[in-house]
Amino acid sequence: MRKNRLQSSVIAFILLVSPCLANALTAKEKPLFELTAFSSNAAVNSPDQIWDFSSLYLYRKNEYGAFGGVLNYTNRLNKNATQLYLNMQPKVNETMWFDLGYGYSNTPELFPNNMYFLEAYKKLGKTWVVSVGDTYKLIDRTYFNTLTASIGKYVGNYYLGFRPYHFVPKAGPSSTLLRFEAKKFGDNPDQYIGVSFATGTSPDLFDLLTVTFFKVKENIFFIQGQQPVNDAWTFLYGAGYQTQEFPSQFIRRLAYLNIGLKVKVT
Repeated sequence: MRKNRLQSSVIAFILLVSPCLANALTAKEKPLFELTAFSSNAAVNSPDQIWDFSSLYLYRKNEYGAFGGVLNYTNRLNKNATQLYLNMQPKVNETMWFDLGYGYSNTPELFPNNMYFLEAYKKLGKTWVVSVGDTYKLIDRTYFNTLTASIGKYVGNYYLGFRPYHFVPKAGPSSTLLRFEAKKFGDNPDQYIGVSFATGTSPDLFDLLTVTFFKVKENIFFIQGQQPVNDAWTFLYGAGYQTQEFPSQFIRRLAYLNIGLKVKVT
């Protein structure tokens, strides 16, 4: 079965949902460190700015799972902030594993003060993978939960997946975003190209202090991929387009360009 790699898109960055950010190795593979530098820049119509979303990942991978963390950075809405996210993905057995983490930041407009994440994955047969999870985000004096589940199927060199997100704030309207994705893998499991589309409603995840006030209509499209350079280095790339329609009928548009580099060190 192919491994579902890092989702290099703003959905992964903002929601911090990442099925199998760094997968466990088989017993025959040597343990290794995996370092990934990733940046997504978005041209925004209002405010007329370039927003930056960047991450530095470091994981230790072995037959028991993947263990590490992420340093996230963003510059948007005339502010900048960092977030430290600690993550572990222990493998229970060959058909079940967990993804759990904790994130901290002191800039609640851009990142939650505290974030707790847990998701359980289960392989069904040889080609199906399902999961269920929750993210709890504490923001200043309020909070919201992001309930999620996923189902995916591998068909030869292809992967098809579906994932809903249900946002439940402490107060204010709840909302639901639906995400569909398809990937085509090469002979090397580190090589793929894929598309994803998300539609529905959500809080304004770019300004977290407004999560209890209103919900926005979302449409998000991405093309993304990975291309190995050699056994150690892999190039990450992608582009996307997002629209947010606010209750006032204002529409925010974002055009993304993503780039990244991953290196494995044994």
